[in-house]
Amino acid sequence: MILHLTRKEKFTKPFIDFIKENFNINDHFFLLVGGTNKREFYIDDDFCIKSINNIKDFIKYFIEFNIKMYKSKKIIIHGLSQPYCIFYLFFNPWLIKKCYWIMWGGDFYFPEKQGWIKKQVIRKINNFISVNNKDMAYAINNYQISPKNIFYSQFYPTCIASCEMVESDCVDTQTIKILVGNSSTKENRHKDVFGILERYKNDDIEIIVPLSYGDEKYKNETMVLGRSIFGDKFNPIVDFMDFEEYKKMLQSVDIGIFVQNRQQAGANIKLLAGYGKKLYISKENSFYNLLTDDGIRVYDIENFELKKIEKEISDTNKKISLEKYSLDSLIKSWVEILKA
Repeated sequence: MILHLTRKEKFTKPFIDFIKENFNINDHFFLLVGGTNKREFYIDDDFCIKSINNIKDFIKYFIEFNIKMYKSKKIIIHGLSQPYCIFYLFFNPWLIKKCYWIMWGGDFYFPEKQGWIKKQVIRKINNFISVNNKDMAYAINNYQISPKNIFYSQFYPTCIASCEMVESDCVDTQTIKILVGNSSTKENRHKDVFGILERYKNDDIEIIVPLSYGDEKYKNETMVLGRSIFGDKFNPIVDFMDFEEYKKMLQSVDIGIFVQNRQQAGANIKLLAGYGKKLYISKENSFYNLLTDDGIRVYDIENFELKKIEKEISDTNKKISLEKYSLDSLIKSWVEILKA
């Protein structure tokens, strides 16, 4: 049995569905500890899913949790950020050898913010699943680790389907739609981006800003600032959207701006690249290197222009994305991970 340790969040159900649709679900068990209790993230428990919502539930389930941890063939950690997981592995270090860590970004960037116990756990992990080699190099250099196995895989919602790319060709309006960031977290640096875009506030634009999850205070501050600058051209997304609906929104976008100071917004970035949209990405975000290394054209925010992407570049980006970020490539990568 392969045990997945994760939590309820926006990508949990899509990943479980991906496993159900492409692998033998009887070989997997998903333990969802904590997360966001949003209606949109709700997942029913069944023979392969168990949700634990609070400490009391975890204590009741602890014996069964121990059994699963010890009997599992492989433990896949979806983001090493939850205290229960970190402390459990610290006090049961012999289990770490069968752990495979999917590196989410916020769980390892900025080592100075990570606790001593967590660093000891990270240094004992042998199996890493990363979205790109820059993140892996960052972890090796900052945590002094010597990985036994490194796997590179995208995450399920970033897959590009050819039918989606065809649909995106049909979306064209006079208004230039600009997507800024992916969440209500300070890493998105909305204030800096709004400062760059302010000179275009009288042009025919729409500023779309996803703020449906993250820090509530930061969300409110960002909304006040955005409306004060752009007025009714500012379009914040404050409610969680169905993923298919969200992808249709991305298909309508002309420009995506992602200036995070760490790896973040991978699903948005890869999907927009696959839809042939113009992308401005900070070089601090490791997806900048991933896309440029793959041959996808990415733009420098310091030289921002209110222009849609050229058709030739758009077509090339779409073609590369379909080759690199397709469902087939994702399945192949997970076949290698699961059989290791």
